[in-house]
Amino acid sequence: MEALLAWGQVDPEDVVWVPAGSIGANLRLLMEGKGDVAYAFTTLWGGWYEAEAGPHGLAWIALDTEADPEGAQRYLAIQTDTAFGVLTTGTPSAHGVPAMSRVSSYITRAESDPEFVYRLVKWLDENYDKYKDAHPQAEFMTIDFLMRVAETHFQPLHEGTVRYLEELGLWTPAHEARRQQNIDLINRWVEAYQATIDMADERGIEVTPENEEWLELWDSYKEGLPVFKWFLGLD
Repeated sequence: MEALLAWGQVDPEDVVWVPAGSIGANLRLLMEGKGDVAYAFTTLWGGWYEAEAGPHGLAWIALDTEADPEGAQRYLAIQTDTAFGVLTTGTPSAHGVPAMSRVSSYITRAESDPEFVYRLVKWLDENYDKYKDAHPQAEFMTIDFLMRVAETHFQPLHEGTVRYLEELGLWTPAHEARRQQNIDLINRWVEAYQATIDMADERGIEVTPENEEWLELWDSYKEGLPVFKWFLGLD
């Protein structure tokens, strides 16, 4: 959303941010007239069809890089792992609309077996030519893209993945320092969120995005936490 605002040269301070705990909640904001703009993938949730048929309908914000290349550069300065294309999936109203395209990394639990993760990443790298044409997104499953994820995403790479990158000579102290920084940041937010839930339970406050009392409690508790960003520089 910050990247979208940067494209349109809108100050985030001038926007009313409406809490939503999931993609489905994002969509319901539009369906119920409680929000004007939401972010989601057209293929992710069948509810888009319901929303399109609803009284408010759906309109898609076109991200046309040819019409506004400077806006696209402002977007990419924030959302660094994004490409652009034309929507061909989802609801009929989305078809043909210029939009962003992202390839998400595969995610596993932190406690997953490091040996399994190491062997999986190694296999994907060594057998890239066998599957790269099997799916449009498969071409991005390269070590170069993995390093881009390591340097731009907040999710820390699994230790099994790190082990393979170390073998290739690609993992530097700067990468590891950034990984530990993000692990620490995530842990701080997880601990703070759980502490707030415990506090809400003690006070009899229902923990739900629709409960203003809960939202106010969480907002007040997280004020002192470091700002959580999806993309942090490698420094």
